[in-house]
Amino acid sequence: MILIHEFGHFLSAKLCKIKVESVSFGIGPVIHSFGKKNTKFELRAIPFGGSTKMLGKDDLKMALEKKTKYIEHCEEGSIYSVSPIKRIIVYFAGPFANYIFTIFCFTLLSCLTSISTVYTSKIRLTTDSSNYSTVVSAAEKAGISSGEIITSIDGNIMNDWSDIQNYLSKFDNKTVTITTDTGIYEVTPINGLYGLLPYGETYQKKKAGKNILLSLYLALGESIDETASFISSIKSLILGRKKVSETFNGTLSASLTLGETIETGFSVDFNTGIRTVLYVLGSVSLSLGVANLLPVTILDGGLIVTGLIELLIGKPLKAKTYMALQILGLLTMFILIPILIKLF
Repeated sequence: MILIHEFGHFLSAKLCKIKVESVSFGIGPVIHSFGKKNTKFELRAIPFGGSTKMLGKDDLKMALEKKTKYIEHCEEGSIYSVSPIKRIIVYFAGPFANYIFTIFCFTLLSCLTSISTVYTSKIRLTTDSSNYSTVVSAAEKAGISSGEIITSIDGNIMNDWSDIQNYLSKFDNKTVTITTDTGIYEVTPINGLYGLLPYGETYQKKKAGKNILLSLYLALGESIDETASFISSIKSLILGRKKVSETFNGTLSASLTLGETIETGFSVDFNTGIRTVLYVLGSVSLSLGVANLLPVTILDGGLIVTGLIELLIGKPLKAKTYMALQILGLLTMFILIPILIKLF
């Protein structure tokens, strides 16, 4: 997900005529690098985060040394040589790449045939179960016996236990007509319960995948819902309604236990394993993209805000302001990382 994020920055920088000096995966010392003379691709010692280094550091340094108000002399291909709108595009491209990858994963997930183990529509009465023997069974009073197979309720076909459960859960005291393989019964719930349980027999239920257009539509909806949920969690964190660990624990846990989660999925069957991979990768990628859009100095969101400010005021920020923002970003990073490590 990090590589996809950085590739978004890299590709957009190239399109905007900005020179990319290096693309790094991880932080710390470089343990391996490769690539052309113009751009180096680096693997760093600590596999946490990544970066896309663009030309422009010397421009800022020169402006500070000469004590000029603004960055006046830019190298060709410098990040400061292009318009604010192009810089905004480059900063936004990383999170956008994560979002596109999420939609791809969720679309593919929806296209795949799902296979799940479900209970058949063969039922057991609560009075015949040791765990629920004290629960009066309305179905038994209506004449139904354990071992019968429910074929329909109120004329609606029941294919398995989940169909039965979903239908009956809609009602509290409604009398329903239950058709089984042996007869037809009128069942009125007692204390809101029909007194039915799955018999215990299971089968592999296959559900065909959806077409590509419908899958894409559902993927967009899922992505929007998860984005809204993430933003809501951030809002709760800011307002003090949630702790940091409660807000980020799901995403962080999924990232740290990715291998274990995938292994668990494949232990069920290959189909479940593939679906688990797609869902986890998509969810983590989306969280990474949204988190990077937060208006914090060291993140893409903060840099986008800087570009928007320049657009609004119609002139570039002062060189000292750029430097102050970079220092603030580094300080924020050094302060936040130890705190997050302790919290998690």
